[in-house]
Order: sequence, then structure tokens, then C-alpha cells
Amino acid sequence: PNISRRKRASTLRVTAMPALGERWLVPRLGKFRDEFPDISVEVSADAAVIDLADSNFDLALRYGDGRFGDLEAVKLFPDEIFPVMAPTVATKYRINEFTDIFRVPRLQDTYWASDWKLWLDAAGVIAPADWHQTSFTLYSMALSAAAAGQGVVMGHHVLVESDLREGRLVEPFGLRVKVPKSFYCIENPNRPGSEAVKAFVDWLARLAVSN
Repeated sequence: PNISRRKRASTLRVTAMPALGERWLVPRLGKFRDEFPDISVEVSADAAVIDLADSNFDLALRYGDGRFGDLEAVKLFPDEIFPVMAPTVATKYRINEFTDIFRVPRLQDTYWASDWKLWLDAAGVIAPADWHQTSFTLYSMALSAAAAGQGVVMGHHVLVESDLREGRLVEPFGLRVKVPKSFYCIENPNRPGSEAVKAFVDWLARLAVSN
């Protein structure tokens, strides 16, 4: 019985929105393992928002306005959006002015379907009705298409930072738009916080500050 309890305490189950799990969390999990080698982490990418309190997950990583019913949410970082594309695309289409972007095929993920209007409104331009668009159900697919030179995608700064840093994508304009939603960490109220949960939440908070 003691072994069983120790095992449960050292196994952490996390549900995450796919984009945040794939693009931000997974590349950093190795650092958590190095710091806490006795804690095993199970990550589930769930596009649909599950009922955390009625689940067997310890934590959820979500995107929203901070209101998650009765659940207490810890803000990790705010969100900013801006168009990104492969360097070859920026050169090919001679991207200089905001309206030049309409010559580039638009890559759209369905979860963040309203992002383009937010950014275009801030830029003061209106998209033409015939702007070519390819849609994806996963943000990672839209980013892969952009990196492959297939068009322009709306970047979320914490999710594209490595692509920008390593030159796979470029930001052709200096306009970044703050959106009224952020990325959050939420604890399951029906699963008492273990040392593993506390360690993971503290680690996330440190990452968020450094980010």
C-alpha cells in the first residue's frame, strides 16, 4: 500500500490544449525531468475542454479570460498575436506594407479563427473576400505549413518564439496585438495537491517569469 501511494504521488497527469502542449510544454519537459527525476508526467492533448473536477487529471493548461467556473486559475503569461511566415515567403511576395499580406495564402487554425480579424482591425486594413485560405484543426499543422513556405499564419508569441529565434519563421511587421485572453494553469480541486503537483506548478511559474 505504501508503495502504491508513493507511486500515485509521483505521477502527474496533465491535460493541455494541443497548441500549448505541443509548442510550449513538451519542448521544456526534459528540464522538469532533470530537476525532478522522481516525478513521472503524463500529458494528454485535448482539443475539447474536459470537466477537470470530474476527471483524473491533476492539472489543466488552458487558454481563456481567466474565468473557469469555480476553478482557480493561475495566469502563466498573456498572449500577443502577429503574422509570421517563412523567410522565403516574405522575400517572394515582397512583404513591406500591411496590404501586401493579402498576396500570401492565409493559413488558418479553427480554434483561433477570430485572430485574423483582431490583427487586421488593429492594422487598419480589410481582407479581400477572395483571400485564399487553407484551414487546419490543429495550430501545429498551420505552423508546419507556414514553415514549409505555404503561406502566412497568425503567430502567438509564446508558441512561435523558437521558430523565430531559429529562423524558420519571420515576423514581417512590427505590429503585435495584445488579446484579452491568456494561458493558464488550473489545479483539479478534487485531487488534493501532492508534492508532485506543487513542484510542477512552481516550475511552470518560474518558466512563465523567464518567458
